[in-house]
Amino acid sequence: MSPVKTEQIPVLPLEQHQRILGELLLERGGEDVLTTETNWQAYCQRQSPEIQSILTGYDRERLKLYEELILNSVQDTMEGMFPYTQKLLGSAWFALAEKYRRDYPNPSFQLFRAVAEFPRFLQTPDRLPESLKPIWEQCPYLSELARYEWLEVDVLNAPDPVVPLHTEPGVPSSTENFGAWAPVWNPVMHFARFKYPILSIIEQLELDTETCDENGHGLVTASGIKAEDIDYETKQPIEVLIYRDPESEQARFFQLNPMTAALVGIWLTPNETLESKALEKYPSYLSGLLALKQTHLQLASIPQETLLTEAQRFFQQCIQEHILVGSRPVGV
Repeated sequence: MSPVKTEQIPVLPLEQHQRILGELLLERGGEDVLTTETNWQAYCQRQSPEIQSILTGYDRERLKLYEELILNSVQDTMEGMFPYTQKLLGSAWFALAEKYRRDYPNPSFQLFRAVAEFPRFLQTPDRLPESLKPIWEQCPYLSELARYEWLEVDVLNAPDPVVPLHTEPGVPSSTENFGAWAPVWNPVMHFARFKYPILSIIEQLELDTETCDENGHGLVTASGIKAEDIDYETKQPIEVLIYRDPESEQARFFQLNPMTAALVGIWLTPNETLESKALEKYPSYLSGLLALKQTHLQLASIPQETLLTEAQRFFQQCIQEHILVGSRPVGV
């Protein structure tokens, strides 16, 4: 059912109707504006004459139904995008998701963008309902878990990338050519650094039987482990590449060890998207490896050719995993 009275449809582009409805239902809180006719009229009167003329074409009762559909859609979207976070929160999930929706109104008509700030929302326990604060204290990794889940969603919904001109498949077949070529990384990828061992936490949650404890908080897994008992303190922080495979179109991850993370860090910046860096300024394979050798004393005693050969194997693996899409001539 359309929220617009068919006999009074304003002649406007669809984008303008979307913007007006988005501000009304998502940014201002339609449940408050639409509760009574008085609230609705007061809201309309606060708008500019142009917007007022448009709002007269909307039916308040239909808008209320539309707002309820949006609420349910945001809930469904969040459940689909944060399955592991939802498992940790148990029956308290709905109240938290609704509080987030009210505190962080959607700036876009793309529903998946409505949840982009959810990991940041979980960083501050003061924003959480009182019933959830104990869970936040027991699971300090909650916001990082949500951030990992969001990054997977982000790469899946990213626009199709444009591979830079002059990109050739593979990496130089000889390390002697490392100075003339620079890597071209998958443009749909995040280089993420996590304080907590998120991949290990997810593995533990995958045992979940979706059974809440007697208080309705946390989950009891198949092995009898509660969410607050998940082991995260004995494991190390991780650095990981989260990216979209250009062949399968699926989200994938590649965990880095300290040395490969340092190597990738020569070209990429943790917790930033690739779009923030100018490809033409990327150093060559050789320049990057020499910079790494200068900053890591444990590499000082390794012969340069050995370092280049080992790095070439890593770059070839990155090609196979579609983390690298190829190489381009330096300065072109």
